[in-house]
Amino acid sequence: MQIPSSLKRLAIVDLLQRFWWNLSALTTHNLVIRRLEKQWLILAHSPLGQRLGFDRIHPANLPAAFVSLFVHVVVVAVLMFATFAISEPQKDVRLDARVIVETALPEMERLKLEQLGQVADPTSKPAETGSFAPQVSTAIVESPERDPLVDLSLVDISKPAAMQLPEATKLDKNVSIRGTGAEYVGGVEGAVDRLATEIHNRLKSGPTLIIWLFDASMSLSVERDQMAIQVENVYKHVAQLDSDGLSSGDALLGMVIGFGQRQMEMLEQPVSSPQEISSAIRQVKLDSTGIENTFQSVGLASQKYGRFERAKQKYQVMIVTVTDEVGDDEQALEDAIAITNRMKTPVFVLGSPALFGQVLGRMDYRDPETGEVSFGLEVRQGPESAELEQIQIPYWYPHQNPGQPMSSGFGPFALSRLAAQSGGIYFVSRDIPGWRQFRGDHLREYRPDLGTRADYERDLVRWPLRRCLVQASAATQRTIQAAPGLMFPAIEDENFNRVILQQQSQAAQWAYIVDAALIPIEKAAPSRDREPSRRWRAHYDLMRGRLLALRVRCVEYNSACAKLRKESPKFQKPGSNAWRLEPSDEIVSGDKAKAASKEAWGLLQKVVTDHPGTPWADLASRELSAPLGFKWVEFIIPPPPKPLPGNNNRPPPRPPKMPVKPPIKL
Repeated sequence: MQIPSSLKRLAIVDLLQRFWWNLSALTTHNLVIRRLEKQWLILAHSPLGQRLGFDRIHPANLPAAFVSLFVHVVVVAVLMFATFAISEPQKDVRLDARVIVETALPEMERLKLEQLGQVADPTSKPAETGSFAPQVSTAIVESPERDPLVDLSLVDISKPAAMQLPEATKLDKNVSIRGTGAEYVGGVEGAVDRLATEIHNRLKSGPTLIIWLFDASMSLSVERDQMAIQVENVYKHVAQLDSDGLSSGDALLGMVIGFGQRQMEMLEQPVSSPQEISSAIRQVKLDSTGIENTFQSVGLASQKYGRFERAKQKYQVMIVTVTDEVGDDEQALEDAIAITNRMKTPVFVLGSPALFGQVLGRMDYRDPETGEVSFGLEVRQGPESAELEQIQIPYWYPHQNPGQPMSSGFGPFALSRLAAQSGGIYFVSRDIPGWRQFRGDHLREYRPDLGTRADYERDLVRWPLRRCLVQASAATQRTIQAAPGLMFPAIEDENFNRVILQQQSQAAQWAYIVDAALIPIEKAAPSRDREPSRRWRAHYDLMRGRLLALRVRCVEYNSACAKLRKESPKFQKPGSNAWRLEPSDEIVSGDKAKAASKEAWGLLQKVVTDHPGTPWADLASRELSAPLGFKWVEFIIPPPPKPLPGNNNRPPPRPPKMPVKPPIKL
């Protein structure tokens, strides 16, 4: 039955009246009611109001609570629309892809050392007496229109501060990284056990083919023979686990491929004999080019063998890569991940730990045929993150730079990402003698992100602290010399002025780099406590503490040199013939330098306290091992030995000229 429209109007009016009476207990606003009552009467007695039945509702019967509610709704609506009207859409921040290029420091190239040595800080504007405000080259501060992200392209990833690495010939403690976490196993036996377990688990799902992919470079020549024995042990452990005979016959096959600049298949076809596989590993031919196309080799192996079949039986395929370097074709990383995912071939890596915040290490290499030793050859063994996230400035004193390479506790970024994304594991399988090692479950909190570089760059935009820290790291990638010297001849010596001016110029170059890095660090200060990552907070506290400490050292060093030149003191101890700078707790450059010294000391101590057993704490403790000031002490340099009588004073005969050998690349 259809309800007449008049009844509908009466029903609506009745509901409104009941609703208003139920709100009558709320606070009234008399002024608002009186003003609205007049407007209501006009509306109610209009033709439209009478048609809708509003004339039956007397305003005196309306409670003020409903009026108040109506007024508030109107006000909120007005404010909402006003907000939309005055707000502007947020512009998207775009981080362009970075190109790794070799860069120089053009401003410093144009400055001569003789001129640098004649002023306290030649690359900066003059400061007032006692000032400790960062004195930054005008080449840096006078570029307000420049996007600070441009600095990210300054990273010279091929030339970071090098570290001395001993020869790596030993498989020892083993760490594995899978997905976003780290898993620790004991020694080479642990690695063998884990590989055997992974192989046995795959055998439960059917026949399995293992691609043994071996780095054919010279740096791994000794270890290849050792790994040939360990591979046989892997198969023995599989046999011990295989109580159901899953690996019998051709159910478990292996293929050996050596890789360098190109790939070399060491077997005509996959075989089931562990002895044949071990023999093929020993026969991997040395690749003297020094080029390691690791990711291309993984992709090609996955593509060729990913759908391997024998006797109409489809095989599961897993790739085990043995290498001690990152590889020279990191640009092929994402292609390798895509191929291994499509072919469902997980990649397991037995590799070296990544250097903490470094790219290149150095290794001594002994030629297995001639026995000749080559020292300090470059090896690419880091970093553990997608970009360098640490400053690349050495320490001031020799005892702070013990020459130890520092392990990050994780594998190199590219190989770790390949293993994680393909469903494999990265085993940090070398405890190289002489390395400063870090391991333990506590490192899980500091793990680097193994996402794509695009994800990494988006996070740099999303989290200001990270963006600024990467900029600061990039600012220190430029070439920087060794620390300024600590020994000086007597003031009366003819070489005194030349030596002290040269060392002051070296300190000025340090100050230039430190100041450039401090700009983004200071900019990131308000974002420090909002950063959710423990790793990045440790980065910030360490970098800020070190940079402030280095800046104080630069200022104090310059002040000490200026004082010695001005006062020209005489030696007080008999036999003294040189001056030496030693650490001092006294800061003489002014109150601002003292305040900065106190802040740096507090930050570094906080890093040691908050992050024990980590690379961050180790680096902070090195900076804390010497005070930030300097003092002059007298020193005795013994005279050179007197020449012996006779023919012993003749210069030794010149050795015959040897043909120049091409440089060795590991």
